Amino acid sequence: MTNENVWDCRLILKYNNYTYLFNVQNHNKIKSKVLKEIRKTPTEKTPGIQKTNVFVSSDWTVDSSIKRTYWENYVKLLADNCINILKDDLYKDMKQKTQHHNHWFHTYTKNSGFGWHTHGESNFSGIYYVKLKDKKYKTEFNNHDLPIEEGNIIIFPSFLLHRSPLINSKTEKIIVSFNFSLLS
Repeated sequence: MTNENVWDCRLILKYNNYTYLFNVQNHNKIKSKVLKEIRKTPTEKTPGIQKTNVFVSSDWTVDSSIKRTYWENYVKLLADNCINILKDDLYKDMKQKTQHHNHWFHTYTKNSGFGWHTHGESNFSGIYYVKLKDKKYKTEFNNHDLPIEEGNIIIFPSFLLHRSPLINSKTEKIIVSFNFSLLS
């Protein structure tokens, strides 16, 4: 990897042996392209916080046969790079295969958030913070606080309880999430 490679990510923090925080080296060069592709992707309103009328804009429930160019052209390459760093760290010379389960984006605006949850169908989950102007709206974890900011990718065990706090200002937060498992 070199700094000239637009898909480079750098590990900036390893927490609890299995939570990895990366910085996307060229986030500012690809951010507008990722956002453009996200905005072209069909969306639906997804319930964000149970027992309320809070919704987020997402492609979570959109037909999976619809092309997600934000993922295929950009985020997948970043995620794969970060996943390879994680695999090299956890398994050294063992060649672990990666099974990708799913990916989606969420767009949060005023009065939207997402309640406490886990991702039970996978070993690991990841979040790429495409747009996060106000760090107080970063993902919250039940058991630790990480210095997450725009341009970061966090990969964590899928069983960790986490949420996106309710946004109470005119800011916009856009993330791309993904789930994967490591196989022998």
